[in-house]
Amino acid sequence: MTDSPNLFSELCAIQQDSNDLVVWSVLAAQLVTVTYPVAMTGLRVDPKGFRNWLTRRGLHLNCFCAATFPTGESCSCRIVTAIDGNVFAFCAQYPMKCGFFIDVTSVHRSATLQSHFSNLPTTREIPDMNYLKNEFMNHVEEAPYLLNDSCPYFSGYCGEHSSQYPNITQLHGSSTPGTATTGFRRAEGKKTAADDGSPYRRTLHLYTSGSRYSPLGKGKAAVRSLTPAQGSSSSLQQEASFATAAANLFATSGSSNIANNVLSHSDLELIDTLRRGDGISGWEPQSVSIFTSVEADQKKELLRI
Repeated sequence: MTDSPNLFSELCAIQQDSNDLVVWSVLAAQLVTVTYPVAMTGLRVDPKGFRNWLTRRGLHLNCFCAATFPTGESCSCRIVTAIDGNVFAFCAQYPMKCGFFIDVTSVHRSATLQSHFSNLPTTREIPDMNYLKNEFMNHVEEAPYLLNDSCPYFSGYCGEHSSQYPNITQLHGSSTPGTATTGFRRAEGKKTAADDGSPYRRTLHLYTSGSRYSPLGKGKAAVRSLTPAQGSSSSLQQEASFATAAANLFATSGSSNIANNVLSHSDLELIDTLRRGDGISGWEPQSVSIFTSVEADQKKELLRI
């Protein structure tokens, strides 16, 4: 398959039209529907524990970027818990490339299919992935009536396994108060603006809610810009401007726009500047995120998207 915006748009449309988990399977070399996992208690795995459930079994879910890779190559999406507790899985590329996005919290409630996945024990046992593939190929035309041929049900599958991809693990992120990473890693031995309680910490709040599929799309987004305190350096004022503008861009851009790479050059340049951390020494870009912060007397907060 080619690296085509149209391909990504088609895959995203099918994914967003389903109540279940829809992912790209490298094993089957196509888009598939998988069942939501059930814990030993008989209840569905809590969304906040979904990533750990995958990791304990040596599994990772692909984003749609894998559809454009040479046959057999895999990649991992990123699973993140937001400040409000909702869990999302999305494309780990920066900028977001394929538009892959799952609201895991929502699918936990809406999924029509669920399974204990007894064939996928912890990493102490290696599952027979080739058997799964052969069974799928033999029954691909007999998908349950709830599904269509463009996204057949893949029984027993819930991601690629470490036995076939030992160097790939399920990517994740944290969005809990008290962290100071905001998607950037602190360079060792360097002091940052956030270390001394400077107004940088007051840059921005971004809240997203109401979207089943993507915080970039149908959900309501409320952005509150916080002006740096009087006496702030020009670099801090510039950073506040970058952060506010980028947040508004994310809040108003549809997920289809992201998937189709239709952001203007100026938009991309602005986000790239924000990701690099211009004006803030000691921070190095590591993954997709935007800055959030709180008043100086409150804890630092983080929201990854």
